[in-house]
Amino acid sequence: MGKKFSFFSLFFLISFGCFLFQVSSVVAGEVSMAGRKMPPTLEVGGNKFAGAGSCNKEKCHGHATKPRANEYTTWIKAEIHSAGYSVLYEKEAKEIAKNYGIKGKAGEDERCAVCHSIHLEKKPDLKGAKFDVNEGVTCEACHGPSSGYLEPHAKPYEPKGAEGKVLDQARAKRHKESVGLGMWDAKNPKIRLETCVFCHYQISSKMLDAGHPDLNFEMTYFQKTMPVHWVETPDKGEGFSAKIAAAGQAISLREALKKLGASSGKENVEASYNQAMSHYKILKAIASAGYGSTSGLDAGMKGLAGDKGGAAKLAGAADKLFNSLIGASYSKDSTPKIMKAISGTADLTGSPTRKDAEQTFMILDGIYSTYGSDEGVLGALDELYYGLYAEDPAQDPPPYDSKAFGQNLAKVKSVVK
Repeated sequence: MGKKFSFFSLFFLISFGCFLFQVSSVVAGEVSMAGRKMPPTLEVGGNKFAGAGSCNKEKCHGHATKPRANEYTTWIKAEIHSAGYSVLYEKEAKEIAKNYGIKGKAGEDERCAVCHSIHLEKKPDLKGAKFDVNEGVTCEACHGPSSGYLEPHAKPYEPKGAEGKVLDQARAKRHKESVGLGMWDAKNPKIRLETCVFCHYQISSKMLDAGHPDLNFEMTYFQKTMPVHWVETPDKGEGFSAKIAAAGQAISLREALKKLGASSGKENVEASYNQAMSHYKILKAIASAGYGSTSGLDAGMKGLAGDKGGAAKLAGAADKLFNSLIGASYSKDSTPKIMKAISGTADLTGSPTRKDAEQTFMILDGIYSTYGSDEGVLGALDELYYGLYAEDPAQDPPPYDSKAFGQNLAKVKSVVK
């Protein structure tokens, strides 16, 4: 594929984005996670997986450089998802699989392949003629099996010379038609978020004990670092990035609480607790900016340290907040409001844990991409980054200094306009 990622660099770079490879039920415009089974079953309305190569035509998504036509090219050259399956055959992955108790190859075991590829061994009838599991986490992992919509989707539809609203309306119409033919609607923020967390938060204590890296998740940051291979169209609204950022914290809290409830071992429980609390602290700050309310969580989260068993119950409250934030109204002013609230809350500027710091940096850096170019803000975000990570990924990260991070975080608030 022209590039190679090591197993640990795949996770260190945290450039994951969305990979729901099998869901409990999928129909046009709707994703259901009922049952939460892992690996889940797959229902796709009769469509087959045609393979990523089906998108690789210059006039479709295989152009070398042209925006809105180079999605496949970006994925295959720069997107870590494309190495999701091949990485299972590297030394580190083999060792993890062995420690986990997998006797065969990790790439052939559904417990690994279900989130590192589109795993269809139990559904061979869904494989199109050009389907290849070695392609990894492909276009169809996020957009759904394409046999039903591929040909109509590829037909020219943009009116010659059209621009502005006319062009936007033509694009929206084609997307709606494609969804009607079975495409998964990644424009829908709820579907997009549910798609990504379904794999990004399914790291059990047993997997961690076997040596699998734990995973952070923050939607706007991961989209940015994938890198982005799409354009957020005007029909989503000016505050779409803020919506994704806010709702993303709530769904992450929901999944982190489920993970905490199922955790075992002192270190794993502590790490899961810190993960959940980091999302909660950020959500409190977002609520102070006028988006959502954590009142249904506050009492339970305060007592969570001594009551791991209460985590699963709180997940329901987090889900309600998630749906509330999905339905909330946002504008172009939402991004600076949320950035100021997060960088000004005492929960995060006081004595933030390293997990607090990581999640805080990611959400601020993620939504900065829609804030606009500002050297002052960018410089302040750089200070946060270098307090957590080495400039060279091959080097060890610097010792974490909670006080310094809090002080640098407060600087972000002072420069956001």
